[in-house]
Amino acid sequence: MNTKVITIANPTRDVGKTTSTAAIGDILARKMNKRVLVIDTTSPGDLSCRFGCSPSNHANPTLDILLSEELNAQKEQRVGDLDLTPFILKGIMYQKKENVFTLKKASKYEHLSIICSSPELNFVYNLMDYDDNSIITNLLEHLKNCNEFDYILIDTPPSYTLRNIRDHFIAGSDYLLIPLVPSKNSLAGVERLVNSFVRISKHSKIQKGNSLQLLGLFFCNVSCKDEVDIDSYVMDNIAVDKSSFFRTSIPQSTDIINYGNVDAPITVLFPDSSASSKYVSLVEEMLSRIDNKENTT
Repeated sequence: MNTKVITIANPTRDVGKTTSTAAIGDILARKMNKRVLVIDTTSPGDLSCRFGCSPSNHANPTLDILLSEELNAQKEQRVGDLDLTPFILKGIMYQKKENVFTLKKASKYEHLSIICSSPELNFVYNLMDYDDNSIITNLLEHLKNCNEFDYILIDTPPSYTLRNIRDHFIAGSDYLLIPLVPSKNSLAGVERLVNSFVRISKHSKIQKGNSLQLLGLFFCNVSCKDEVDIDSYVMDNIAVDKSSFFRTSIPQSTDIINYGNVDAPITVLFPDSSASSKYVSLVEEMLSRIDNKENTT
């Protein structure tokens, strides 16, 4: 199968982006034996920590290193004729020890690889052209073409000040996946994101000929009361086709609330919880939807 790049985004904080990215990546890799790469694009490095990769550990190759290489290659006009695939694998997916490159996998997750974040990531973002997405889209294209992964999952920053960076990752993706919570603030952020998605998808199709699609939206942290009111939330607060929402919602869970930023996905820590069970259902629904979209295009 061709590599599918899925960006997980919502401009609002605390809606379950990182928790969901980690859970989905774990389920795809550990339960479904898919080859998965997760990319942490946020400088705090919460996703990196979920897989035991501390952003403060400079032994881990990080996203800012790779973006800096892409940026320098572009400045030196090396982008068109430079094959960055070996560098990407060695510099990011591989760990250098005594001048020997060995495969850098998250040790507990056989089929899962990670590109870690670092505190220097925002500095590199600030060096990039606000309107030029080629650095990031070229990176994602190289990662797809290396044929090492079935799925690439990208956890994006919530900050509006980095919305251009988020949009660049969306532009280089095949699908956009939007987690949200049943609150008006979250829904307002989603509506702005969907408007950006429409603009990005049109530009992406013109620029590269690829078809960026909305994979769907799903609710996190849903209480029994919210479950009843989701239909009215959607109808009253957001102009998104109801069919874009997944049937599966992630329930409110004390496990998730008390989970914190620890070095494992919730699906590993609490495999028998209702939230973990729902994440499995969500992934099954996602894969079914991807199959349907692929077969109708």
